[in-house]
Amino acid sequence: MRHYKKPKRDLDKIVKRKQSRESKLEAKMKAYCHTATMGQCIVLKTGFNGWPDNACFFGNGGVFLFEVKRPDGDGVVSKRQAYNILKLQDMGHNAEVFDDFEKFKIWVRDCINMRANQ
Repeated sequence: MRHYKKPKRDLDKIVKRKQSRESKLEAKMKAYCHTATMGQCIVLKTGFNGWPDNACFFGNGGVFLFEVKRPDGDGVVSKRQAYNILKLQDMGHNAEVFDDFEKFKIWVRDCINMRANQ
């Protein structure tokens, strides 16, 4: 019996192709959090219905929460998410919804600088 040798495939390319635009943007944002904080952060998926999907805890005690929506503008924030994000903001927490990477970068830098100046 002859053994069939499977062709080598670049797994990263296959995974990247299958990822949605939202999850690609989310991965890019998580990577930026690590870059902006020089690796001094932990980014977690919250997993709670109606809450921002991601929480970033960084070295100087800062925390920010963010929800990622599709970059083509078709992402929808649920009423519960909108309510909880507004409530978090009213309580003084950094929480936002993003569909644009450049706006996210500015927000992360502002959050880090604000925490550093306290």
